[in-house]
Amino acid sequence: MTPYARAMALEIYLRSFPYDLQVAGPPEGRDVVDYFLFDLQRGYCDYFASAMVVMARSVGIPARLVVGYAMGRYDPQREAYVVTEKNGHAWPELYFLGYGWIPFEPTSGLSVLERAEDAQEADFSPAVIPSRPERPWWVRLSVETRLVWLRYRWWALSGVGMLLLVAGWWVWGRRTIGLSGEERVALCYANLRGMGLRLGVPLRPCDTPAEFATAVGWGLTHRCPRVAWLETAMRRDVELALDEISLLTRVYERVSYAPTLPDPDLMRRAWQGGHRLRQRLWRLWALSVLPSRKL
Repeated sequence: MTPYARAMALEIYLRSFPYDLQVAGPPEGRDVVDYFLFDLQRGYCDYFASAMVVMARSVGIPARLVVGYAMGRYDPQREAYVVTEKNGHAWPELYFLGYGWIPFEPTSGLSVLERAEDAQEADFSPAVIPSRPERPWWVRLSVETRLVWLRYRWWALSGVGMLLLVAGWWVWGRRTIGLSGEERVALCYANLRGMGLRLGVPLRPCDTPAEFATAVGWGLTHRCPRVAWLETAMRRDVELALDEISLLTRVYERVSYAPTLPDPDLMRRAWQGGHRLRQRLWRLWALSVLPSRKL
């Protein structure tokens, strides 16, 4: 039996079911086509068309459901067809190689579609949709690359962010390589002035390093403790920061104004203390901007 003959047999079988608009929906959890074919065996176009699509696919014929409007009623005065909501319709289309998509009318309430006289005897080729030509390798590679990117893009972006963070940290740690002791002290003092701005300490050009250090100390003791629930945890950091500020300021004054440079060991201590001071001030600043609350 040819694919077309099988399709016609399905259409004839379904048209034996009565057409009925007043049918109840299928029970919950029941397949619509299964319920229509084996229990209901009556219905309207949606039932008939869906059933033929499923049955055609089950015998190897590609099929699709089409929803639209029937031709309607011809109006001679207007010389046109009048199509209303009542003409809404659903029908199946089956694919035959060499012929394309062919419509069928399994709904018993409508007329059978007219075919050519020799359609029944036509020897349709096996109903297999021709495969698409294989895409070039670079197109497949591009598509696969895009799919991998869409799946793992957040992991990739996180990895790049981590690499940039590590690289920045490494560059920041090596920025002082080759600097002399007095240059390192000056750099630490410059960092202290930058943190002073974050702590709300005004930078006045006329202030000496000692006056600026006093202002920073005042900012630490009066700004940070306002966070009551962190006051105990911050107090130790504030005390250590004041000692490190004092040492750094004294060494910076000697580097900048004394006729001779301080002892290298003293400058090394000031540099190490300044490095710890920078981290400590960042931590104190972050804690100080948190909202106040009581335990």
